[in-house]
Amino acid sequence: MALESPYLEAKLEKEEGCCNMQVVFVDIVSYSKRISLAQVKTINSFMNVTEEALTNTGKKYFEYTQKNDVQVRRDIVIRPSGDGAAIAFPFVNVPDMHLFFACELLRIIGTYNDNSDCDAFREQGW
Repeated sequence: MALESPYLEAKLEKEEGCCNMQVVFVDIVSYSKRISLAQVKTINSFMNVTEEALTNTGKKYFEYTQKNDVQVRRDIVIRPSGDGAAIAFPFVNVPDMHLFFACELLRIIGTYNDNSDCDAFREQGW
């Protein structure tokens, strides 16, 4: 269930009724090639790192969100997309928020991967 977003509702109520967004597509590499148990763990990890990156993005842009009465987690749009997700940022006055999110997500994943001691992980390139 999506959270109600007064920020997005206000944009859509305007005469033109549209909202430009910057979209980040994220994909779980080799997801469908993994055994079912690994798929569940992969999805859980994917959701956790995505939420962590969104939380860190909100922290980075705290001043903007407070001044404009927006909440990163409530006012962005997240939609499943095959083996990943599309994450859309509607904040026109912060043209780099989506880039910060993408870099933060990659940083978090890189940290987890660096700390992973799994031969199968390295052998399969996951």
